[in-house]
Amino acid sequence: MATRCAITTVLALTAGALALPATAPAAYPGASGEIAFTSTQDGGARHIFVARAGVITDLTDLASASETQPKFSPDGREIAFTRMAPGLPNSEIFVMAANGTQRTQLTRTPQGNSDPTWSPDGTQIAFVSDRNGGAPNVFIMRSDGTGVRQITHDAAGKSELAWSPKGDRIAFVRTPPGGGDRDIYSIRPDGSGLADLSNDPASYDVEPAWSPDGTRIVYSGPLHQGESVGMDLWIMNADGSGQHELLHENNGYSDGAYPAWSPDGTTIAFAANNGSGYYHVWSVPATGGQNSELVTNQVPGGNPGDEEVDWQPLSAGASPRTHLLAARIGKRTTTFAFAATGPATSYRCQLRRNGHPAPFRRCSSPVSYRHLRPGHYLFSVIAGAPGESYRTPARRSFTIR
Repeated sequence: MATRCAITTVLALTAGALALPATAPAAYPGASGEIAFTSTQDGGARHIFVARAGVITDLTDLASASETQPKFSPDGREIAFTRMAPGLPNSEIFVMAANGTQRTQLTRTPQGNSDPTWSPDGTQIAFVSDRNGGAPNVFIMRSDGTGVRQITHDAAGKSELAWSPKGDRIAFVRTPPGGGDRDIYSIRPDGSGLADLSNDPASYDVEPAWSPDGTRIVYSGPLHQGESVGMDLWIMNADGSGQHELLHENNGYSDGAYPAWSPDGTTIAFAANNGSGYYHVWSVPATGGQNSELVTNQVPGGNPGDEEVDWQPLSAGASPRTHLLAARIGKRTTTFAFAATGPATSYRCQLRRNGHPAPFRRCSSPVSYRHLRPGHYLFSVIAGAPGESYRTPARRSFTIR
C-alpha cells in the first residue's frame, strides 16, 4: 500500500447527478485550496499527490497502480482521475473523495478511457475514449458514469480536455490523423462549433487550462525567444485571440508545462525544471512575474518528476449534501448508513447492477439489500426536504463475487 499521510482539509463524499441537465456556470468560485499533482515520488508508478501548508499526501491506494490526470470537481470535494492497475483491462476513469477515499469506477470498457474534465456544475464529465475502435474521441457522461454520449466522430487524436467555467465550450488538444502538429481546439458540449484556437502549425500547443471566469486559457506552447529552454507558458483569449507569453523567468532557465489557474484567479501553478535539476510545481502571478516554488517535493535518493497540476476550489455557501456514514459489504448482503449536512425529511436510494438502470425509491438509514447476485453494483442515496437543494447523491461502488 502507498503511504498515506494526514490530510489537512476534511472533505465530504459527493456524487453524480440524477439527471443530465444543461451545463451551467460554476456554482463555487472563490478561494484556492490544495494543489493536486502526479509524481514518481515513491520510485515506481506515477501516483496522485495533494499538497497544502507544506504537507504532501499520496492519495493512490496501491503502490503498483498508476493514477494520473487528477481534476478536482467544481466544489472541490472530489477528484476525477485515470487509473491503470492490476485487474483493469486498460486505463479507466475513477472518481474519489478529495482525501483519497471512496473510489468509484465510472468507465468499464476493454478500450482505454482517459482525460476526464468536469462540467462547471459538477453533473457531467467529459473524457476521451477509443471504445468504438480507431481514433480516440470525446465523450460526455453523467458524473455517476451513466448516460454516455459521443460528441466527436473523426480520426484525429484528442487529449487533455478542459471544460470552460462558463459551460459552453470544451477545450482539448487535437492531433491530425497520422500525427504531426498539435493545436488547442474547442467544441460545444453538443458536438458543434469545432474551432482551432491556437492555430500554430509551427509548434505544439498543449495542456489548456481555463481562467476561473472562462475568458482566457493558459497553455504550454513554443519557447519564449531568447529566454526559454523548452516549451513554455502562454495565455490566449477564449476565442484564440490575444496570444502572448506568460513571462516567469527568474534564473535564466525558463520552461513551463501542465499549468493550472488558481480558483481565485490571481496565480498560475505549473510544472517546470527551472534549473533545479528536477520537475516540480512552481507558481507565477497570472499577470506574469517572478517564479516561486509552490511545492517543495524532494525525497531521499532522488528527485521526483511532478506534473499534471490541478488546483482545488474551496466552496463558499455550498448547497447541503448527502453523505455516507458507513457501509457493510457481505457475501450476498449490503447495509448502508447515511445522513445529510442540512435538514432532511426524506431519502431516496438506488442500487444499480452492472450499469443497468434502476429507479430511486424512498428509503431510511440504515438500508439493507439481501440475496444479491454476482456483479458490479453502485449504491446511491440523496436526501430531500422542502426548500433545500440537495443536488447530488452520495454513492458507493462494490462488487459481489
